[in-house]
Amino acid sequence: ANMNRIGDAAGRADLLRRAAELRIVAGGDLPPEEANLAAAVAGLPDAEAKAVLAGFMRWRNAAAGATLGQRTPGEIIDRLLHKLRGGDDPDALRRGLALAGRLAGVSGAPADAVARLQAVAADAGARPEAVNRLGELAALVAAEPVLRGHLVINFALARGIAYYNGIIFDLVAGDAPVAVPGTGPGAAAGVVLGGGGRYDGLARALGAARATPALGFACTLETLLDAMPPNAMLPDDAPAAATDTDTDRE
Repeated sequence: ANMNRIGDAAGRADLLRRAAELRIVAGGDLPPEEANLAAAVAGLPDAEAKAVLAGFMRWRNAAAGATLGQRTPGEIIDRLLHKLRGGDDPDALRRGLALAGRLAGVSGAPADAVARLQAVAADAGARPEAVNRLGELAALVAAEPVLRGHLVINFALARGIAYYNGIIFDLVAGDAPVAVPGTGPGAAAGVVLGGGGRYDGLARALGAARATPALGFACTLETLLDAMPPNAMLPDDAPAAATDTDTDRE
């Protein structure tokens, strides 16, 4: 969700400060309630500490009527224990943010963007499979006649809804394609009609027994109507609206 904030050093520094406040990295102070929890599990082996936290989480959820959302209780407890015991190494997060900042700067036609991503992955010592798979997907999509020359890959694109877990996209009107107006190098102006993406974990978050592969999108009706040409919604046999030339002739 912060991909559009980490392209510059100031944004990354702000995120590091926030990470320390949230105890995602070492260096921040825990709030009183969590400090008490940290004291309760201090010195315990991981398995016993997780059992203590599991009992606490069951009590809290029963009292507040809360749901666990997309994460399992075990995943929540693992992350909470990691937070209580000090969090991640700040230098590791700093390096990760710098890498993500390079990714956020990648935007352009599919072949160019994939080549830049391959260079970033190689510099980071990352395995290339994910980038290669993205390149194959982009090539398939870009080969469609209606999309040829109208597809942009933009790694600064982010959605505020947390259930997306894969490819996300925007649908843009106009001849010049754009993923997010004003972000990323070479971004062009356009009217974003809607968007969507992949959300395999949403079914489970809503109560299903397991994750279900899913993808969807929604359009914004107001911008869709604004982008339509005049008379586009009139039936074929309806009289066309008078133009200035017609009025002058009459």
